[in-house]
Amino acid sequence: MILAWLYLLNAVILAVLAGFLWRMRMMPAGPYGWFMLWLYIGVVTNVLLFVSRAVPDATVSLSFWLAGYASVVFTLLVLLLFVRSFEGGSRFSYLLWTLPALFAASFILLGGSAFSLRDEGVWRFDLARRSSLVPRTIMVFYALAAVGYLAKLYVDVRGGGSERSERGVRYLLIAVAVMFLTNAASPFVRQYVSPLLPVGEVGFTLGALIIALDLSWLKLKRGAKEAFF
Repeated sequence: MILAWLYLLNAVILAVLAGFLWRMRMMPAGPYGWFMLWLYIGVVTNVLLFVSRAVPDATVSLSFWLAGYASVVFTLLVLLLFVRSFEGGSRFSYLLWTLPALFAASFILLGGSAFSLRDEGVWRFDLARRSSLVPRTIMVFYALAAVGYLAKLYVDVRGGGSERSERGVRYLLIAVAVMFLTNAASPFVRQYVSPLLPVGEVGFTLGALIIALDLSWLKLKRGAKEAFF
């Protein structure tokens, strides 16, 4: 049951952070707007995964698990769009980034039951099924792209920004890297070690807490290097 409570804990952390930022009354555009959307979708995702773990009925539980993992895809998409928003960009480019997420989410919702297993009450991807590679590949692509863009942003800030801005972006980069590495390892841990080890869930918790440590990146303006000073 620890997995269920970790999902709930993650939802609470994100909800508290969203409430704190909402009280700041910043303009809902640019990085701030995308980050708030990431928090909202993250809350929904963790609630869906919590229900999938808490409900004993396998059929109902599977429905929530598939919905939760389809939501994970959009969580990663919005994370990437949040990171890219520091550089600006056209809305058309955002649309292009969205297409793989739509495909992956549809693939999970329509065919996810074929490559899903319930082991000791925990749903996981069956790595023996090659079809599970489709959504997992797209999710890894989004995560790697987000880490890459954040690393580029960190280099820019470090080369011409304030120490506070550099620290804020560094925390973001560390948090996203922790979330990515632990969640990338999670399917293999559940397949070959134990389905009950909460590697990805703990990694998400740590990442969310690291992000909450420093929000100075909010001072960065979209597409403006002079804002790094």
